Amino acid sequence: MSSLLFPITCHAYLNDLTWNAHCDDAYAPLREQFGERLKKLQFRYQDPGGE
Repeated sequence: MSSLLFPITCHAYLNDLTWNAHCDDAYAPLREQFGERLKKLQFRYQDPGGE
């Protein structure tokens, strides 16, 4: 799974860092193809206040 998460994360959050060698526009299709399925695998812990 990390083989998908790393390039998707780089493209989504670090794309504006032109010096970053790990950012590439070629990663955009990965986010489009697998983003929703990966999002469904998330589990977010909430405190008693619901946050």
